[in-house]
Amino acid sequence: MAVHDSNSTKPGCDENDWRNLLDSEYCWGRIYRGSREQLLAAGIVKENQLPGEPGVNAKTQLQTQTPDGHRLKIRRQHKRFEVWWRFSEDDIRIRENKERLDKALQQEKRLLSTMPCSHEQYRKKISLFVVEEMFKIRFRLLEHGCGGYCYAPEVLQQFDEAVAEIKVTLDEGRTFFNERHRRADIAEIRALTAKADLGLQGFINQIQTEPLGAA
Repeated sequence: MAVHDSNSTKPGCDENDWRNLLDSEYCWGRIYRGSREQLLAAGIVKENQLPGEPGVNAKTQLQTQTPDGHRLKIRRQHKRFEVWWRFSEDDIRIRENKERLDKALQQEKRLLSTMPCSHEQYRKKISLFVVEEMFKIRFRLLEHGCGGYCYAPEVLQQFDEAVAEIKVTLDEGRTFFNERHRRADIAEIRALTAKADLGLQGFINQIQTEPLGAA
C-alpha cells in the first residue's frame, strides 16, 4: 500500500523547524508563532512578508499569497509574529482523500482481524450475531410491538426457547471451510481500501501533471 504525503502543505525544508513553531492546526490551515529569525529559517515566510520590517509598507498586519496558492495572514506582535497559513484547495482535497484512505485502512484492519480463523471461532461469531439479532427482534417487534399490538407473554417464552435451541444448533453444528470463498472475502475487503488509495493517488498525479496556472 502506497504512503502519501503532500509537501505543499508543509512550509520550509526542515520539518522540525516548522513543527516547533506550530501553535495550532485546523481544517482550513495552521497557525505558527515565532521570531523573525525562526520563521525565515523554517521557510514559513519571506523577509519581504513581515510587517514592520524595513521595506514593508504594512506595520502590524499583512495578507499575501504564496506562488503555490497558500493564503497568509501575518501579524506582528512586538518582536514576534503570528502567521495564519491557509491550505490551498489542492491541499484540502488531498487531506480529505487521505482521511478516506485512513478510514478504509482502519476498516480493513478491523474486518481482517475479526475474520474467523477456525471452525470454533466461526461458530462462536455466527452464534453470537444471530442471538443478538433475534433478541433485538424480540424487544422491538414482539415485546414492544407496533401500533399498540404486541405478543402475549407465553409467545415470548416460546420465542426465547426457540432461540435457545437455535443457539445450541449453531454452537455445536457441523461446519465446512472453503478456501476459495475466504480468498474472495479478503479480496473484497482489500478492494475497498485499494479504491480509496487509487482515488488519492489519482488526484496527486493530476496535480503533479497539471501545467502551472491551469484552471
